[in-house]
Amino acid sequence: MKFASALTYMLALFVVASTARPTLEDLCGVDAVLLEESTTIIHDGEVMRITTTSCRGFANITSDSFSAGLSKRAVTQCDPSPTACSILCDPSQVQPSLSDCNRLNIALDQLTPNDFLVPAQTARGFSLGTCAFVFGNPDIVDYNVCAIGLATRGLSIATRCMVTGFCISPGVSNNNWFVEVIHS
Repeated sequence: MKFASALTYMLALFVVASTARPTLEDLCGVDAVLLEESTTIIHDGEVMRITTTSCRGFANITSDSFSAGLSKRAVTQCDPSPTACSILCDPSQVQPSLSDCNRLNIALDQLTPNDFLVPAQTARGFSLGTCAFVFGNPDIVDYNVCAIGLATRGLSIATRCMVTGFCISPGVSNNNWFVEVIHS
């Protein structure tokens, strides 16, 4: 009996773990709006593209309980440690070049200023070549994100997943975000 229960539990865990997670495009919804697009020239003539997208679809995944203790100030998100989020790989997506992801990591490390604002219910993306690192903020507060933290998480996802994947925060008030590595 215990074996059957353990087997059922393991099977359920496998099904949940192997289910593909929706892409950022799916999460933003059909009414996503490109708010801002710019380019930054980096060394050797390479261009990094920076975008900010309004993701109205985030409202569907944001818990109503986050409204308790609502803060008007931006929450700083700079912890580059691997334990700050859980990495999930998505082999079903088109894979960016690991070399491009490494170059994007270096470019973000050299970004000045070294932090950027990601308003509530938006996503900020940085792409170079075939690789993009995206910081999604489905929370109801703004996040002030350190570029080095995004670079570290993006490269961790790319190398661990070989390359497309997600890094998901605990999903609690003032700590509800994700980083996605995608083909640009």
